[in-house]
Amino acid sequence: MIYRIICILVIVGFFNISCKNNKEVKPTGIVVAQVNGEYLYQNDIVKILPKNISSEDSANYVSNYIHAWVGDRLLYYEARRVLTDTASIENKIKNYRQQLYIYYYCEKHIYSNVDYKLSEEEIQDYYNKHLQDYVLAKTYVKAHYMTMDAEVSTYYLERDRLFNSSIEDKNELQDFCVGTGRKVYFFEDWTELGEFLDVVKCLGVFDANELLFKSTLENISGNLRYLIKFDDYRTIGNYMPLEIARDKIAEILINKKKKEQYSQKQNQLIEQGIKSGSVVLK
Repeated sequence: MIYRIICILVIVGFFNISCKNNKEVKPTGIVVAQVNGEYLYQNDIVKILPKNISSEDSANYVSNYIHAWVGDRLLYYEARRVLTDTASIENKIKNYRQQLYIYYYCEKHIYSNVDYKLSEEEIQDYYNKHLQDYVLAKTYVKAHYMTMDAEVSTYYLERDRLFNSSIEDKNELQDFCVGTGRKVYFFEDWTELGEFLDVVKCLGVFDANELLFKSTLENISGNLRYLIKFDDYRTIGNYMPLEIARDKIAEILINKKKKEQYSQKQNQLIEQGIKSGSVVLK
């Protein structure tokens, strides 16, 4: 397929290029398009082709890519010709270039020294000091449930077993279901209530406030009966469990370490600049 694409590129895009002057950069490969001395090479297009694409789609992709490449560059040159007040654009380009240098320098030479390991004490301490930042906007639950044939009319044993169990009874419940057609599932991590209710096919309205006085739920969907036991819950307005907040807190603490390293390097360079005379503060 690649060979066919190369052939298409050669036939469609290759043409003789005449240099306008001696300063124009000469092409270094097979050219498929040229705009004002800027070249699009065959190898550049081959590199960006999606994998597992058909020959027909490849030809269309190549044609569209070349068209867009040429069109964008012509628009750029037209903009350069028409626009006169470009001081703000040049300033933005300068600032963007500066920020790119800073970004890559930080990633390679500053942030590489950051210790990404966080202790449980660091995370717990931050959580306790910023509880007001971690108030739930949704209800979260931990639960486990059992499914069984909905046509079974005498299921009191299963219901009693499930409704009087907890996540700690995981092994016993799994043994109870072996070879019976029953299955048991455990949501041991905090899960948003709506997502959990979708899993157990609970299409009816279930008010989260019911969790205050109700820890079980029963539902039939299709040929399955769902027996559900809520093991824990946190309703809207309560503090977010640390398990949910942990990743966000870790990100904040690591970013804080990065900022500290950034500031230290800045201060170090400023001090060196003042000493050398390259920096003057008035």
